[in-house]
Amino acid sequence: SLHDALPIWLYLKAKWTDTRLREQTLFEQARVIAGYLKSGSNNSITLNLPARLAEAYSSPESEYHYAVRNENGQYLFDSGAAASALPVFSRARQKLYDYDPDGPGPLRVFGAALRIEVGHRTVFVQVEQKTRDPDYLRLAVVDEFITDGGWLVIPFLLVLLGVSIWIVKRA
Repeated sequence: SLHDALPIWLYLKAKWTDTRLREQTLFEQARVIAGYLKSGSNNSITLNLPARLAEAYSSPESEYHYAVRNENGQYLFDSGAAASALPVFSRARQKLYDYDPDGPGPLRVFGAALRIEVGHRTVFVQVEQKTRDPDYLRLAVVDEFITDGGWLVIPFLLVLLGVSIWIVKRA
């Protein structure tokens, strides 16, 4: 019945939303880093990240790290933590991937890679997120709802109480 299917639909919708938000976030971070790549003299490439952004990626507490690689897969720039091997690109200019770096367990790495042109060279920008809890985003959304929308419970309960009193009086 519809009543039985609703929790399943809500779970699937939440899982899909979680995945889409993670993907969009990773691609956006890769685009931001790509925006700081510049072509220099002798066909060289420079990366001038603002200090706060570079620190955010290189901090030991950071879940995120990045790598910029040349067309042969060699590192040009990175945040200090090794990124996984480049995913296989067909015609796509961007690619999502994920892997389990330590076998079965709570640790999971999600990544996005972009193929871009800087000057006359092709480079790949990777951004990865290492997380222990794949449900982190869902928990954050629930926490945000409780924090920002928790006040909605009081008017709902008052309306429910009023309707209950009205029903009892009519009976």
